Amino acid sequence: MFSKKFFLLVFCLIFISLKGFGLDEPLSVEVFNSVFCVDMDEIFNAYPKTLKYKNEIKEFAYKRKVIIEDLIKEFNKLKFKIETLESKISKAKLENNEVLVCELSKELESLLVILKEQSIKISDLSESSKKDISLLEQRYSAEVLKDIETLLKEFAKKYHVDTILDKKSVLFGKYKNITDEIVKDIKGK
Repeated sequence: MFSKKFFLLVFCLIFISLKGFGLDEPLSVEVFNSVFCVDMDEIFNAYPKTLKYKNEIKEFAYKRKVIIEDLIKEFNKLKFKIETLESKISKAKLENNEVLVCELSKELESLLVILKEQSIKISDLSESSKKDISLLEQRYSAEVLKDIETLLKEFAKKYHVDTILDKKSVLFGKYKNITDEIVKDIKGK
């Protein structure tokens, strides 16, 4: 649901920049001993606002889905009316009733215009719903990540931690996984 790669990148950049050590300098054993990692997915999912926001997004999406389904029902009713009119026009043509053919053709043209408008309305609402949901996800994710960043900074300050990385970004090296401690802090608040 949330763009995890984007937030992983942002998280790593923030905490690497907090450390501020240059790679051109030799790395000491102290640096490796002060590297701590967390599972950002687990922390993100444990954070109370995450569930609240996911539910808000689901509710928003459900409401839009209901509206779109109603529009589709109207669209299908229009299609049925058009099919019925086309059948009446064919019958009137067989009977050589030009007056009726003319009246029904005008009505058909009117319904075809309405059908096209309905189709555009459904398409536009569907596209705008996707964009709105994406914007909600981005806004809510940024808010949750900002809160998590604050928690991690507080943890780092409290326990004199130099570096915290997402454990997925560590390819090699020693680190201490502090995910459980962070989740306990989150649940304790």
